[in-house]
Amino acid sequence: QLAQKNALPFPNEFVQAFMRFLEQLLCPIIDDRLDAPGSLKQLKRLKDIIHPQIIQFEVNCPETVCINTSYVMTINARYKGLPFISKWLTIQDKTHNNTIEITEIKKTDKNQYQVILPGMAHEGRYQLSIIPFDPAYTKICQIQIHITPEVSWERKNYEVALLAYKHPDYAKWLGQIENEARQSENNCNNWLKILSKVTRDVSIEERPDLYILCGQLLAPDKPVQKTKPNKILHKFVKTGLISCFILFCIYCGYIGQQRLYFFDKFESERAQIEAEKKQLKDKQDQIESDKQQFENRVKQLKSDRKRFELERAQIEAEKKQLKDKQEQFTSDKLQFNNKVKQLKADRNQLESEKAKFVSENQKMNKKHDKDLEIKHSQSKKTVRVKPNRGNITTLRSKPKTLSYDEITAIIKKYNFSDTLINTSGNFENAYIDNHDGTVTDKKTGLMWQQGGSDD
Repeated sequence: QLAQKNALPFPNEFVQAFMRFLEQLLCPIIDDRLDAPGSLKQLKRLKDIIHPQIIQFEVNCPETVCINTSYVMTINARYKGLPFISKWLTIQDKTHNNTIEITEIKKTDKNQYQVILPGMAHEGRYQLSIIPFDPAYTKICQIQIHITPEVSWERKNYEVALLAYKHPDYAKWLGQIENEARQSENNCNNWLKILSKVTRDVSIEERPDLYILCGQLLAPDKPVQKTKPNKILHKFVKTGLISCFILFCIYCGYIGQQRLYFFDKFESERAQIEAEKKQLKDKQDQIESDKQQFENRVKQLKSDRKRFELERAQIEAEKKQLKDKQEQFTSDKLQFNNKVKQLKADRNQLESEKAKFVSENQKMNKKHDKDLEIKHSQSKKTVRVKPNRGNITTLRSKPKTLSYDEITAIIKKYNFSDTLINTSGNFENAYIDNHDGTVTDKKTGLMWQQGGSDD
């Protein structure tokens, strides 16, 4: 129903492939055997049957063929999703506009086929069109049908045998047949074939001479009659033996007819036996090919089973590795959670210490602000320093004159403004005594240690 609903080109093949797919799919239920590769292969074949296609199609046919002789055409075809080539290959005769019936198709190689076609009845040039499933791959072949000398001789003598009794040299023609028949058994058989065809077209009343001639050819120990029938009748009338002649003719014709009948029967039986032998041979070949396919299938199943065992062992090893990784991940996760808890505890402790530090810092800032206010109030008090150097606070143990480069280096180091540089002049009231062994430079805001060294 699925194949008919989707209008598939080959519904029977689709149904068979689908049943094989179900068989592969149900193997675990039936005999605890999982055939995953087989199921995937059948599933892929189902897909190919739904969408069949031809990959390669090449035709090689003979150029010349004898008339009434079967010939072989070689086809190299690669396709997917299609049944055997005999179900979708068509050969048409474009010359006479008819379809040629294929006698037999044999598969000789993986992608090669031998197509046996019946012989042509007429000579001339034929144009054959080989049409596959996809018309885009249609091939055109030209074949020349010719007549062999044997066939030409048979046709010519058949026409002569039909009209020979009207010829004036009829007796010579009979002698010629007798001589040719005595030369070889092949010639005798050829003339018997011709005369048997003639006797099918005419009756014994019309041509009693042919039946007599056939009898003489089948019984070569008796001479062939070389006189015309009217002379024979005139002779028997003169002698009063016309009745004996009639009886003799009937007798000879009967013998000839019987011998021809048995000859034709023997030929038909021999042809039938040959056909049966051929069929038996084809069946044996088919059995051998099926046996070979079955053995290949068994080998394929064994290889698939070994591969499946290897894959299953690999999967088990991977499962074990995944299990070990999962256990390692669980332990790592537990350690990570413990670290997170420890970090949270440390963070809480830091937060508490930070809050404590902030509170202490605020207290210190308040204290420092108070100290600054006290210092600021004290700094506003102007301290007069007497001009004599004995009352000036000593900055260094020994006075030192700074060079321009040293002053510039100090300015760059402490980011002083150039406008505040004063390399000469009076430094009176430039320093404030902090009463703790240091003085503050009001110009720069730096604190200097009293009695400092050059370092």
